[in-house]
Amino acid sequence: MPGVHLTLLGRRKLREQGHSALGRVIRTRTLWWIKVNTKPVRRHMADGARFPHSVTFSFQADGRSYTGRDILSWSARCPCDGEAVAVRYDPTRPERCILDPLPGGLEQTQ
Repeated sequence: MPGVHLTLLGRRKLREQGHSALGRVIRTRTLWWIKVNTKPVRRHMADGARFPHSVTFSFQADGRSYTGRDILSWSARCPCDGEAVAVRYDPTRPERCILDPLPGGLEQTQ
């Protein structure tokens, strides 16, 4: 899916200049193989471990339906399947899209 492979610069440009759309979460997956340790000393393997999420979503732009996928940080709230989310997309290539974390309520959690 194209949304996953955007560079940091491309993501920033989409956040700042992309068009907004309301999307719907199709599927979420926890990326168990990417572990982020949040504690310097752990008592067991999962102590302080956090995991990022892959979110597949759909949205409409110019009367057409699109599907995208984005990776959310371990510190962002993972949306539920079927939940409405804010999407930012390139108006010339709507398949280039990302989740917009602030308007969609995917704020950072600790």
